[in-house]
Amino acid sequence: MGSPRPDSVAATVDLVVRRKLTPHDNAVQLSTLAFNQLDVDFRPGLVVINRQTTPRLIAVCLAKEFHPIMSETCAICSCQLHREGGYAAPSAHGRSHATKHHHIAERFFGRSTNRKKEVREGIFTVCPWGHEKKSVVLCYDCHEELIHNPVFLLEDIERFAALVKRRGLSEDRKSDDKVKLAGRIRLLREIIDAGLRSVANKEEANQTPSECAETE
Repeated sequence: MGSPRPDSVAATVDLVVRRKLTPHDNAVQLSTLAFNQLDVDFRPGLVVINRQTTPRLIAVCLAKEFHPIMSETCAICSCQLHREGGYAAPSAHGRSHATKHHHIAERFFGRSTNRKKEVREGIFTVCPWGHEKKSVVLCYDCHEELIHNPVFLLEDIERFAALVKRRGLSEDRKSDDKVKLAGRIRLLREIIDAGLRSVANKEEANQTPSECAETE
């Protein structure tokens, strides 16, 4: 049998972890998906499923109440992640700890992880991008240092302010609603999207034929 397709891998993990089938059912389903070349990494209390783990071994692990999870990598820099503690420690181990990043900040909807029982007035009632509560797993570096601390130079702020004014999103005085703030958030998201597309197009245009072949 050939190597399992990525979508089979995802489907298998979904069956094993999320749907919580019995060990027997898991083994049968895994065999049906021809998912028989997985490996397993034992750590205290958990099993990391990857492409060398056999269906029989997964079934045994489940029967022993191990908790199977996918071997994780950062969605941005692709580094290997762990959940062994030491988050944010000044070491390679601390910087590679897994952490969840919401695509759209919870506070935009009046929620906060620090105030779970308190709901405030949100900026949006419906997510403009259809990503409410959706998240991605990152390393400490990319989450806390990169994503949470974007670099805005003075000229960037000035150009953004000019666009804000041109769109009618400036405020002489704060009003009771947050309509214009929501507009500024949408505008910044638009700028990020346009910038990423522009840089990606330039990179693709500058690729040599050999580089193009490597990416295919």
